[in-house]
Amino acid sequence: MGPPVPITTGDEFLAPLQESVLVTLQVPHSAGTVPIFNLSSHALTSPEVSLLTKGLSYVLTERTDFFLLRLELQRFFRKLRLHMFFCGKEFTRTESASNLRNPSTFCPPIGTVPHEILSFEAAVLREITIMEKKSAYIPYNISLDERKALEDLKTDRSIVIKPADKGGGIVIQDFVEYHGEIMRQLDNSLHYKKIER
Repeated sequence: MGPPVPITTGDEFLAPLQESVLVTLQVPHSAGTVPIFNLSSHALTSPEVSLLTKGLSYVLTERTDFFLLRLELQRFFRKLRLHMFFCGKEFTRTESASNLRNPSTFCPPIGTVPHEILSFEAAVLREITIMEKKSAYIPYNISLDERKALEDLKTDRSIVIKPADKGGGIVIQDFVEYHGEIMRQLDNSLHYKKIER
């Protein structure tokens, strides 16, 4: 691997940073990985580099919280039952009813629910059980260190991670410099005009 190639974009913003780019991270990339340009003061760890070379559109496998899924399904089933129970019925709200009372927990009795709805609920719950059994065998597609690196990068407010304008790379920049460049460009009265709200 030879020395890093200087960046020559003609952009006046990158000109003062060109020398710092040469000494920052230049990750050699192969097919299927993304080049990383670290313009920030943040030193990337090996797991962070490994994670970022996968690209910003890399899809992580996630474990489904089946308890939460079943809870949300029960709420949906209740709404469906209520809709079927009250469909076509007219009722008026009394003047004494308060807007500050607790929400209703009424659920129509099983005998009043059409069998099509009950069959639908049973079929959905059966599919969820099958999914839950299969999901136990789905491995994560990133390592534990990369998962920790992802959390660290997501919570680090001192840096900004963006896709590069050209070349499909990833650029990491200090937030202060990134914000300063945004303000510098927006303050350019040749290209932007301030409007009154």
